[in-house]
Amino acid sequence: MPDSTSNYRDPRRLSGMLNFADSESPWARHEYAAVLRHQLAAPISFGPDTNAGSDRPMPATFGDLLCDARPSLPLLVSLKDFARAHTLQLNSPVPHEVATSLYYAAIVAAFVRCDQRISGLNDDALQTGIKTILGFDWIDDSMRALFADGLRRLERTEASR
Repeated sequence: MPDSTSNYRDPRRLSGMLNFADSESPWARHEYAAVLRHQLAAPISFGPDTNAGSDRPMPATFGDLLCDARPSLPLLVSLKDFARAHTLQLNSPVPHEVATSLYYAAIVAAFVRCDQRISGLNDDALQTGIKTILGFDWIDDSMRALFADGLRRLERTEASR
């Protein structure tokens, strides 16, 4: 992994996360829903200081974090970084598409529920990512609702310009 985080903020590099054609995974596409469910049910274990500064209790799972009406921003950033690392790892145990979905979910949750931007993606890139992920038939209803909220928020932001 590169030691400079500036590469992670390059929109061209980030948009490459949506290129799934070259993605190699030991998982078959029909298994992605189960992998996503597993990831959403996984206990959060980023370390005790990850939620420092938040007035919110530590959620038990990634799914709890993403469904929270007022999620912890530091935990969303940690989830985004965790997912991004798995999109860049050639032999990641998490399929590229699932990791990318978690990456965008953390960004959208921060944008919609915390009114914060935690990535360098502009509105067009974020909208493209959301629409791509909404096209996956294996995305569960709670994630689909989060991404739909993100699209609505982006549309309101665009209309107010």
